[in-house]
Amino acid sequence: MPSPRPLLLVACTLLAACGYSQDRYADDMIELTCAKFAECDMLDFFGGTEEACQSYQQSFYQGAEDDTETCPNYDSKAARDCADAWEDITCAELEDGQTPAICSSVCTAGSDAEE
Repeated sequence: MPSPRPLLLVACTLLAACGYSQDRYADDMIELTCAKFAECDMLDFFGGTEEACQSYQQSFYQGAEDDTETCPNYDSKAARDCADAWEDITCAELEDGQTPAICSSVCTAGSDAEE
């Protein structure tokens, strides 16, 4: 009899991707973006510390939570992909002003994905 374990793993993976809430996204992005700016020695804009960066980012990301004008159609898949892309972005890309393109799809009015 085949083990149900592979199916369970696939189901858990799909649920995790679909269940990425705006609250979790905001928390992750605050941590990820500031860690990346710190890694790239780019915290000057935020006051020079990771804590100041987190405070700045918190007002940005957490202000958009459940705000239908700021984030009219939250796309949990794009949010997960955005968070993953922030982990992978290089310091050279960030220094050139590049940010992950997928992040612009997280709150777009044209999104039809659901939380």
